[in-house]
Amino acid sequence: MLSISGLLISSYASKFRCRLSSSLRRDIAGVNCPGAVLTTSVDEVVHSNVDAIVVATPIRTHYDQARQALERGKQVVVEKPLTASSRQAEELVALADRVDRVLMVGHTFMYNPAVEELRRRVQDGALGSLYHSPPEDPRP
Repeated sequence: MLSISGLLISSYASKFRCRLSSSLRRDIAGVNCPGAVLTTSVDEVVHSNVDAIVVATPIRTHYDQARQALERGKQVVVEKPLTASSRQAEELVALADRVDRVLMVGHTFMYNPAVEELRRRVQDGALGSLYHSPPEDPRP
């Protein structure tokens, strides 16, 4: 089991996805992450001393949370999509550039139904022998 000491966890997303009770979240964090601080306050996370923040909340919140984090000097990973509009995304990219911080979009396809189906077909041998060739580097 993974153990991370001194972790700050925001339970904002948990309220929407898992609806875990506060006491259960605290119990889980106490077992898996000794010294973890749990909060439902985005403001507390943004103003903490952590170096990086992962935004994995409803899309409508991505822009504001990522902007706040970047403005406070945090490195930021945002679960896709980055924002609800291209204008917001462009603003975040410009802000990250101005404050010299990383802004990255998470592209997790592990549980995507199409990927799961491809995995099943590969494992069943339905696609025959598979080979991989890395793409050519387009840079000179």
